[in-house]
Amino acid sequence: AVIFAMILFFTLASNPPIHVGWLRGTEDLIPQNLNLIGRAISTYLWENLYLAFLGLVLVVIVLALSIVVLLRRE
Repeated sequence: AVIFAMILFFTLASNPPIHVGWLRGTEDLIPQNLNLIGRAISTYLWENLYLAFLGLVLVVIVLALSIVVLLRRE
């Protein structure tokens, strides 16, 4: 386990040649306009993850209500 941890640490700490290729490729994918990035993120959140957010809000509300009921019970 120690040897595996050392290999993993040195791999993450070093800069292999493939990272140079990845950096050149990612520069082409990232749009330069921050407004486009904001619109893309908001579209993704509100259109694709809307039901997940709604479910999360409902779970939080039910959890809060259940804690209140348990604390008020005598």
